[in-house]
Amino acid sequence: MSEQTKLSAAGTSQSAKENLVLYIEALTELAAAVRASARRTQAADEQTAAEFNRLGGDEA
Repeated sequence: MSEQTKLSAAGTSQSAKENLVLYIEALTELAAAVRASARRTQAADEQTAAEFNRLGGDEA
């Protein structure tokens, strides 16, 4: 059994603190993934808009 699992099972204040730290770390990683995805989406949108404009899409 991992140390985290033991602490959680014991219900100690240490487990609550550790769970909060793990939660914050997970949120930080999620935020980084969302930012990276947004950058990729923005780049794809810009490329699509440029291609649309190149093909004369402004007339629509």
